[in-house]
Parts: sequence; C-alpha cells; structure tokens
Amino acid sequence: MAWRIIVQPNGRYARFSEVVDNFTDYDLTRIEAVELCKGHGLKPETAEVKVRLAEQNPGRYKGAMEIVRLIHGEDEAEAMKKLLNSEEVI
Repeated sequence: MAWRIIVQPNGRYARFSEVVDNFTDYDLTRIEAVELCKGHGLKPETAEVKVRLAEQNPGRYKGAMEIVRLIHGEDEAEAMKKLLNSEEVI
C-alpha cells in the first residue's frame, strides 16, 4: 500500500501518500482516520490496525516531514508543518 496514517503533533491524524510524497488528508479525528482507511478498501479490523500502528509509531511524522522537505523543498515542508500543527480544524 502506498500510504500510511500518521499522528500529527496536535494529536489529529493524517494520511501520507508515498505516491505524491506528501500529506493528502489531515486534521482527521481517530474515527475519521479509520473511516478513511475503510474507504480505501480496507476491512474494518485492518483499518483499525493501520490507525493503531500510527499511534504506536510517533516517529512517522518526522520521517514524513523529511520526505516532504527532500522532495518538495523547504517552503512546502514549512507550509505542511503549519497545517499539521494547527489546532484549528479545517
């Protein structure tokens, strides 16, 4: 699968796509993250595991941001950092 769920610094959830090397969905609640996974064809129990893996691997955020920075540059990385750290739900 070419994407993963990541826990944002503000505690919300995001989807990081390895196809575009960037975040495609963000500021999701846990329930929304599970539903997003199911919407991409995962069985409910598999969707739950995918979200749980994000919760158990907080380093995923840093790794994803490094990829954004390398592929898209500093400006995009800073823009994403601001979005993902925001407490405001968009």
